[in-house]
Amino acid sequence: MRQYTVRPGDSPATIAAEHAGCPRCAKDLVRANPHKPTVVHPNGYETFVELVENETLNLPDKWFSAEFEALPPVYFAALPAADGVTPSRLGDLAGGVLGDFATLENAAAQLGSLASMGDADFAANVDAVAATLDQAVSDAISSQEAGITRAATALARRLHVDLVSALAAGDSASGFKVRTDILRALSEGLSAARRALEAKQPPIPVSTTTPATVTQVAAIDPCSAVNVTAVCAAQAALGITVDGKYGDGTAAAVRARIPGAPVGCSPRPSWWAPTNVSNCPGAGSIVPVKPPQPADLQLPIAKKSGGISMGMIAGMAALGAGTVGLAIYLTKKPKVSAVPQRTKPKSRRKFKSEAWYVDREKDGEVVGVIGPFDTKDAAHSAVRKKKNWASYGDPYQGMDAHYSWS
Repeated sequence: MRQYTVRPGDSPATIAAEHAGCPRCAKDLVRANPHKPTVVHPNGYETFVELVENETLNLPDKWFSAEFEALPPVYFAALPAADGVTPSRLGDLAGGVLGDFATLENAAAQLGSLASMGDADFAANVDAVAATLDQAVSDAISSQEAGITRAATALARRLHVDLVSALAAGDSASGFKVRTDILRALSEGLSAARRALEAKQPPIPVSTTTPATVTQVAAIDPCSAVNVTAVCAAQAALGITVDGKYGDGTAAAVRARIPGAPVGCSPRPSWWAPTNVSNCPGAGSIVPVKPPQPADLQLPIAKKSGGISMGMIAGMAALGAGTVGLAIYLTKKPKVSAVPQRTKPKSRRKFKSEAWYVDREKDGEVVGVIGPFDTKDAAHSAVRKKKNWASYGDPYQGMDAHYSWS
């Protein structure tokens, strides 16, 4: 499991944005660190009570998996905002959407574990994996894809009987073949279940107006390298991952606005950068966040320790309309280590960054850009100042901030 060392100014949302491209996905970080106390805020956003400078956190394997990359936009739209107040864009439907994908995630994890088991454990757990897959599609009973899943699990159960017989007879060759056939059937069932769930999900609320950048990309060849800038602009306006690649996810978002827009590029264009590397000019190896997000909830950062000081700091904010969270922690003298806690590669020490704002009420329309800045901290600080100016009528009030680094 990958690990991360907490830095000053970090929050679960900023860590999730840096490593998963999704500030709302901090709940995965919480699940990967069950030893830390947590709090659930009024909108359902779950986070840690506090972070400690220089402490080590486990990063979720989920963030670096193909399954995470394959999650549809409706999943991210269902997550509550990282400010602890703004609800999910799907409203009351969000719980059902997240529950569906949690069951599917559980099935994928069980299938992955099954593949690494010895024969006896494998035989003992086949039915459990099949049952989880059946549960995942239980609400999509009339779906053709759900039917494929149920047929696959039924086949796996029949093959399970053959596997038990082969193992009892000591026939390792037959046992290996049957085991392979079971894994293939369950994998096909998992893929069909994913398609079934995506098909049954509610549409993401959108307004009736379509940004000009989206209209433009629908009228060109988005799979051509010469049009990558137009694809980047359309993705930013739609509030989805900005990487310049017109894949199935981007195509679905565009076609939701313009039904006659091109389908996703297939086969994969040779000029596309590797996975998690953006083709957008100046974006480098960090892809901006998937859905637009409100300002993330800031947690207190306690100093990690060599001894407890005389003072105790208590930070509190009422659970209410605009402020959330409660933290009480001891301040400690910082521990000086001879080993650097986080060393950036030499090629990344110098970079420029910028932040841009989009209007959620106007379909992600870009309303302003600030920067460039020499450091990420400078960009984050400028955004926080803009947010603080909102009470004075600043034009960025209610806007979502995005960042790009190069």
